[in-house]
Amino acid sequence: MSFQSVWCFIIVGSWGGGRSNFFAGAWIFVEFFFLISGYYTMKHYDENESNGEDTGQEAVTYVWKKIRTILPYAAIGILISVLQIVILEKKNAEWFSLSVSILWNILCLQETCLATYNLNAPMWYITDIMLFLPLIIILILALKDIYKFYLSWLIPIFCYIFLIQNNGTLQFWGGQQMKVMLSCFLRGIASMMLGTFVYFWCQKITEINHEKVKIHVVVKWIFLCGFIYAVTTYDLKKMSMDMIICLLLFLFSIFLAEPVRIPKGIATLCEHLGRLALPVYLIHRPLIEFFKMMQVSFGLKVFLCLSCTIIVSEMTMGMVNKYYRKKA
Repeated sequence: MSFQSVWCFIIVGSWGGGRSNFFAGAWIFVEFFFLISGYYTMKHYDENESNGEDTGQEAVTYVWKKIRTILPYAAIGILISVLQIVILEKKNAEWFSLSVSILWNILCLQETCLATYNLNAPMWYITDIMLFLPLIIILILALKDIYKFYLSWLIPIFCYIFLIQNNGTLQFWGGQQMKVMLSCFLRGIASMMLGTFVYFWCQKITEINHEKVKIHVVVKWIFLCGFIYAVTTYDLKKMSMDMIICLLLFLFSIFLAEPVRIPKGIATLCEHLGRLALPVYLIHRPLIEFFKMMQVSFGLKVFLCLSCTIIVSEMTMGMVNKYYRKKA
């Protein structure tokens, strides 16, 4: 899905420009990745029968298959961060803490207050999937209709209410580490479950109408207004439910829309950009740290961040794909 690459590049632009720029609200699109993960998880279990394994084991197996292909990109990000610390902070680095932090980061547990160094901040996406997607799968398999009709939207609402009441926003950065960790966890849980909610109701709507819904163009325009609002919001503490609603409407518009015929070359490019999205997301932050010290214009800084991230991501994706082809 090429939309993933668009959101990724906006996120990279956000960090590359110091977040005090046109892309300041771009982090909202991290939610999009969680929503997509929940959507395709629900789709997988709706279209495939249980393989007879223990429910917990089946959930863990599915999640492991899902994340093992993206772990190499996270590892490259960790390596870049470690090299930066070794080269630029050689005298001030806490070597024991760094060594322990490398272990926790490799295990994707950097958001659990166990690591002094967070070597690749975007990895909290993998952490949330690893810890909570198995639990969501167990709920899907064990409770079935109760989950689909009630829990898939009730639990996210409770998560969002809790965050707004305690933090004044759906996201929380720059405060106590425990509060940041809790905010990340609840955001991930809520968004993944809403992704399953979107899948279930897209299927229901399609069954009722027996064809694709025709109002998706209106929904896309509604989302576009939310999109403009999100990426031009300079106050990062004002993430609210209207942004989440816009994302949900957009997801509905994507999956309910009639297929659009596009030239084969453009379709191939879009597919490639979609595959590139996660490598870009998991590699961009450590690379950007190298550009923070550069006294250059905003435009040049964003260009350098985007171009270097894309190049490294392409190289890494090529090596990973080559490895899995050989293994197959």
